[in-house]
Amino acid sequence: MLYLAVVFLGGALLAPWLYALTQWGSAHWDFLKPLAGHPFHRFVSRSFLILALAALWPLARALNMGKPARWGWSDAPGKWFGLAFGFGLGLASLAVLVGLALMMGARELGAAHSVMQLLVHFLKTIGTAAIVAVIEETVFRGMVLGSFRQGMGIVPALMASSAIYSLVHFFQRLQTPSTLDWTSGLAMLPGMLRGFVDWQTLVPGFINLFLVGLILGWAFIKTGNLYLSAGLHAGWIFWLKYYGYLTLATSSANPWIWGTNKLVDGWVAMPILVAAGVVLVLRLNRRGQKMEAPD
Repeated sequence: MLYLAVVFLGGALLAPWLYALTQWGSAHWDFLKPLAGHPFHRFVSRSFLILALAALWPLARALNMGKPARWGWSDAPGKWFGLAFGFGLGLASLAVLVGLALMMGARELGAAHSVMQLLVHFLKTIGTAAIVAVIEETVFRGMVLGSFRQGMGIVPALMASSAIYSLVHFFQRLQTPSTLDWTSGLAMLPGMLRGFVDWQTLVPGFINLFLVGLILGWAFIKTGNLYLSAGLHAGWIFWLKYYGYLTLATSSANPWIWGTNKLVDGWVAMPILVAAGVVLVLRLNRRGQKMEAPD
């Protein structure tokens, strides 16, 4: 809880200073001009990430989890197969949702992109998915779920960590305030929780994120390492990032049914996520607790 407070309260206080520093620097160095053009909410989210990374090691030490093996990055047999299997399952499951949205007319292909543009964005998205998956699995599964398991049973720990994961990812993006001062980031925090007062945003968006947390947490508990859950997470993140670049919502699309650019905040995503969880359960039960490559 202290770690989350440092990340979000500290990030909200850090963001105005980063924003002001970037604006000042862009007047002196041209390479900062593209960064200075980003809206303020981007600086808020990046400040969260900076503090999340900076506080990761102190968190690990405080939880007596100072070694990467205790975070879930142990040298487990079949780890690379688990990583690849998870990534393939995540990629394939949300590809079904993308295909359904296109076939049913809820989405359409966006502006024409050249092959090179598609390839460059594809590679960027793969890199982003890998980085985010490693960071979030380390924090939410390796540390949060791992620490909860030290003081409670598996089911309560899994439920609690999934609720925190869902809450953090349920924050709404806000417009940049008209005036900025050192309190602007703090002032945005209550508004980032506005989704909780809109039941069509809360259901199924929050529930789907909670389901994602359960699936990833169960994969970690079942295998004892983070490779499978990180691969699955990266496959999902790929589509979350590539979906908005590749497609556009049509005027007839119902976002409550099909979701927004976030992809997993609509009702159609729920059975697809459940199906991915079932496939994971069947696979691990067939192979035993360790995700090993087939003979």
